[in-house]
Amino acid sequence: MSRKSTKARIFLVEPTFILKVGHVSQCTRLFASQAEANGYQVVIVVPKCAPTGTPVEMEFNLVRALPNTYETFLVEGMRYRYNFQKIVSLLSRLLPKARRERAKFFLERVHWYNHFSKASIKTWESLDEIYKFNNKDRFVLPNADHLTTRSLIRYLKIKKIAQSPSVGLRFINVMENNAVPRLIQPNNLFKFLEKSKNYGIKINVAAETEGYRAFIGQFVTDTFICEYPQNHEVKPRRSSSFPKKNFTVGSLGSARPDKGFTKLKGLVTRILAAHGSKVKIVIQEGLTSWNTEYDLTLSELRSYPQVTFLPGYLTQKEMQNAVNECDVLLMPYDEPTYEFRGSAMLFEAADLQIPILVPSRTGLGEVVRKYGIGATYTGESDLNRALEVVLKLDSKILVARFQEYNSQRKKNFKKLLIG
Repeated sequence: MSRKSTKARIFLVEPTFILKVGHVSQCTRLFASQAEANGYQVVIVVPKCAPTGTPVEMEFNLVRALPNTYETFLVEGMRYRYNFQKIVSLLSRLLPKARRERAKFFLERVHWYNHFSKASIKTWESLDEIYKFNNKDRFVLPNADHLTTRSLIRYLKIKKIAQSPSVGLRFINVMENNAVPRLIQPNNLFKFLEKSKNYGIKINVAAETEGYRAFIGQFVTDTFICEYPQNHEVKPRRSSSFPKKNFTVGSLGSARPDKGFTKLKGLVTRILAAHGSKVKIVIQEGLTSWNTEYDLTLSELRSYPQVTFLPGYLTQKEMQNAVNECDVLLMPYDEPTYEFRGSAMLFEAADLQIPILVPSRTGLGEVVRKYGIGATYTGESDLNRALEVVLKLDSKILVARFQEYNSQRKKNFKKLLIG
């Protein structure tokens, strides 16, 4: 393929691009638009099964080439299992009965992982034949996963160092742990990256939060933070007076267990007891019911006249409008799960300058405390204290804090982009 453009190329690799809307598609679009605004020619590489008709594909060059790590692990591994079944059964019978199932799992995943690794190398080879990778190119993985990251670096090792593109990896403490055989731990991935840097491949490693950056920094040198590019297309609803009497609290985003949906009953009760008719609460439902606890929580929340609901499926524009109608965002995320994680909702709130309430021991809480763009709470009984802190914030000070945070986000993103 001839290169008609003289611009430097960025290959934006997004192995989790499998839904039409949501965090990944919006993140991909923002990364691509910001990269293009910085003067790069952008090629977006996504799974073969990526959805059609997305805003991303309407604006950018979308190449369907990657294997789907979710589907590969759950389906492809089983497809190749049959030919391997006799060997697995024979070897497992040599072990005590209590350990046979673990042995089967281990052997089947080894077989699956070997298959996936070979298929991935062929994917990069085919893309290389088309685009003729060179040392002026850069690969950026906005939501780096274990399997795609490892396979890309392995392929670049095969190529001559002088011709190798550079690589920018942004880890969010999700996909580096997902769809990976149990025998491969995420720490081994980070050790692998450091060895590859020493081998001569230029790799920049970023994390979404400071806590996660510090964790990865135990294994990889020169790590830094890169949150989520700012969306310059949206504008804050207000820039002056912050409401102190009548206000709206929103709990938006996926109504999942790890995002604390079932905690909302107790939290909402506390807010209503303190503020009564002065507060309106907007809650987004889940895409579907995930268990009876979800159903019970939803039923109980519906009994409050101050609570209104939004459907689980919202377009990106609808989500932005919903966020912008809130005065405060309540994000009761599970603390163990989100110890190192950030959230797309936090970044959308920052774009619109909406203050945030979040549990203290989370990656999000760390950001809120550092920049003063909301308040953290330590438990249900502490929520109203945190809410009062937000309601008493001076609007001009709050705007200045968001501007500082968004300015830093811009610098961090450019660092990942340029390397």
